Amino acid sequence: MDEEGYISIVDREKYMYISENVYPAGVEKVFFTHSKVLDVAIIGVPDQKRGEVGKAYAVRKPGTTMEAGEILNFLGGKSGQL
Repeated sequence: MDEEGYISIVDREKYMYISENVYPAGVEKVFFTHSKVLDVAIIGVPDQKRGEVGKAYAVRKPGTTMEAGEILNFLGGKSGQL
């Protein structure tokens, strides 16, 4: 936390979700290849079956629209890049 009260995240607590064998930074990198994505963060969330899974929070570029299905379809063909 800086002197003005702003908090900066400078690193990840975890670098890979074991249950998925996926690196959050790798998923973020793929998100950024979508022309409408301005910013994205992948966090770990509890999962009863797997223990923990990744959850994405994405921000669209100004002036664009996107439905969840569009980004899911985009990511679906990219599993080899994760």
